[in-house]
Amino acid sequence: MKRTWWRRPIILLACVGAVVAAGLGGWTLWTEWQDKRVVDEACAGLVPRGKLGELPLSGGRISSNGESIDVDKISGTCMLASTEAGEARGQSHRAFFSAGVSTASRSSRADVDDSLDTLIDDQRRYSYPESPVGGGIAGLISDSGVQVRLSCPEVRTGNGEPVGTLVASAVQYVDSYAPLFSGRQMDQRTRDNLASIAVDVANALAAKLGCAERLPDPPGRLPGTNGKLKEAAAARGSCSWYGRAYREDVPGLPDEVLETRADPLAWQEKCGLAVRTEKALKLYRSLDKKPDHRAALRENYPDKRAEWWASTQSFFGEFPDGVGLPIGGGDSTRAEPGTAGRVEEGTAWWATSVCDGKPAVHTLTLGYGYGKVAAHLMEPVFRAYVKDVAERRGCMNLQFPRSSDFTAR
Repeated sequence: MKRTWWRRPIILLACVGAVVAAGLGGWTLWTEWQDKRVVDEACAGLVPRGKLGELPLSGGRISSNGESIDVDKISGTCMLASTEAGEARGQSHRAFFSAGVSTASRSSRADVDDSLDTLIDDQRRYSYPESPVGGGIAGLISDSGVQVRLSCPEVRTGNGEPVGTLVASAVQYVDSYAPLFSGRQMDQRTRDNLASIAVDVANALAAKLGCAERLPDPPGRLPGTNGKLKEAAAARGSCSWYGRAYREDVPGLPDEVLETRADPLAWQEKCGLAVRTEKALKLYRSLDKKPDHRAALRENYPDKRAEWWASTQSFFGEFPDGVGLPIGGGDSTRAEPGTAGRVEEGTAWWATSVCDGKPAVHTLTLGYGYGKVAAHLMEPVFRAYVKDVAERRGCMNLQFPRSSDFTAR
């Protein structure tokens, strides 16, 4: 059969295309291998590459900042950057994810809300209560990541100390910044994915260390952090106790709550209480008629929602350094097991108990302006909270501040 003149160019083009495709395929495979190597080296093979690729801004080449996880020491963090995250900020690479491991005895520094902060602030989301993971998992969800814990009492570290409890975290960076500072909360898919990654990291670490326990898969559609106030009477979760204790006939008591779900496996919990602006103004004006209150109130006019607030928090389990209660100027006092009292010259109180054989600390903090006028109202409120926690958690050996600690200063 006679060949036509146009066949040779087509054959050449097909050959060139095949060579180019093979080259691109080889380049893609090499890039994927290189990215996996970076992730595995930095994260000690604990982070699943497939789930990592499902996170926002994870596309393109992956790089590490040089930090890494040390399995033998059960410590460290791996922070990963991508070219996609970099392009979003006009740079070559930017961070989009980090994972970390530790033990509860080393990572459990706890600090309560500072009276100089606000209960709700769209630009500083760190005061919002973290939500429990649930589903039989000891875990907490922030607006930027998920942290889980896994018990491993039968294994000892290199220096002979029991491992105790493993801690694993997975954090997403949105716009190349943690939402903790950007005021944004991760979406549902990202939240569920990070919870799954955190569980995978904990289980993979447990397997490498020889721990017997494993965490189950987290439930789907995990709730995010809550930044919305509701009526006190409608409280159902971590503030349900206040729905029962609230008295509308007592002027000055908070009438709104900021709550999350309550979970017996959560090692921290929080209930925020707020005085509605209209009610706060009414109380302000009534107190302003008294000469001894005028100077204190002049700088504490409640002109914003939740400007006058209270916060109850509890910390369970391993907190070797105690719980830090702010005393101003960046300093803090540590609430030690078996003690109770009030922060000197401040509006923060603490009680202690023993829950499941381990020490627990329960705290109450009042916002700066609110604390100047409402300290004398808080003893029954704090007692109602601690009593509720003790009943829910089976706590004993309760130590509570003296009644004289709740006088106005």
